[in-house]
Amino acid sequence: QKSADQRVSAAERVLKTAFEHAAEAFVLWDKDGRLLLCNRRFLEFYNLPEARVGECRSKLLTSVQSQDKSSDKSQTLEVYDTKGTAGTIELQKAGNRWLLVSERRALDDARIMVATDITALKKHEDELQLSRNQLQQQTDKLGQFAKTLQVEKLRAEEGNRSKTEFLANMSHELRTPLNAIIGFSDVMRNEMLGPLPARYVEYATDIHRSGQHLLHLIDDVLNMARIDGGGMQLDLTPVDLRSLVSDCLKSVEARATEAGITFRMNLAPTPIVQADQRALREVISNLLTNAVKFNTKGGFITVETRKSDDTVALWIHDTGVGISEANLPRVIKPFERLESASNSNRKGGTGLGLAVSNALVEMHGGKLSIESEVNVGTSVFFTLPLSESA
Repeated sequence: QKSADQRVSAAERVLKTAFEHAAEAFVLWDKDGRLLLCNRRFLEFYNLPEARVGECRSKLLTSVQSQDKSSDKSQTLEVYDTKGTAGTIELQKAGNRWLLVSERRALDDARIMVATDITALKKHEDELQLSRNQLQQQTDKLGQFAKTLQVEKLRAEEGNRSKTEFLANMSHELRTPLNAIIGFSDVMRNEMLGPLPARYVEYATDIHRSGQHLLHLIDDVLNMARIDGGGMQLDLTPVDLRSLVSDCLKSVEARATEAGITFRMNLAPTPIVQADQRALREVISNLLTNAVKFNTKGGFITVETRKSDDTVALWIHDTGVGISEANLPRVIKPFERLESASNSNRKGGTGLGLAVSNALVEMHGGKLSIESEVNVGTSVFFTLPLSESA
């Protein structure tokens, strides 16, 4: 009997130690809701200085608040074990702690309550929910931003279409009287209807030259608008680059001769390329015109054709005023005009020639490049891909 008593005493000490040092709070209430037994975790979790046997449950747990102040007892989760014994599980707030409280009925209608501290888990859940809310807010903002961008894109496209239509209509309206001005000035300067005083012939020549210049500016603006609006379509045909360069040279020879500029030709044989002849003629004419316009009096222009394994290239070198390295990226932007400090080097134009040329070369699958040094000269060259049959 004494050995049995010792074993029971030892078992009680082990159970009491386990009960006191358990990670959960254990409480036993009698049928009237008075305290029968509790461990130190119960005092710690509910921030109680002490708990005496016989104290009323409602008095001890006055500091406990439900997670939702509006919730009532009917929202507590009811659970049943395999024997049909009823119990509850409830989420409680005790001070700064979140407790998951499980309660079941014991003998004589007593109640066993077990509370587990889930504060860390609840904090992680709150942080996760906060992240979800922030993510949802960002998603909503991005969605709104995307809608705004779509509206602005449609507005910009509509404005671009209106601009293209306006330029096309204005081009037609300007060309009609301009063609008459150019035509009649040509008749007058050539004295087709009879001799005129020398002064009037000079005036007619100025009118004809100005009309041609204005017509070229109108064409540049219209071409840029068509390219931006996607209305420019290429008509690809076999083109001999050397022959096309020779034809384009004729249009600038008179102006070059007047400025004392000499051409140096090095037109090596090149394969036939598939290109839009009208567009390619405009590119070459723009580059030659710039080489003459920005050259120095008595300077040189070197024109070369080259061939590599998969491209052909046209190089145009001049001995003109040159462009600083900082300004090179700007010269192929629409309406950019780089004037030198000297008034004698200020030239007219819209600043569209290189922009149109660059866009047309890119539409052919090629690339336009510029190398320059101030007061030394400029080299402009573009490449065109060879066709598969070349």
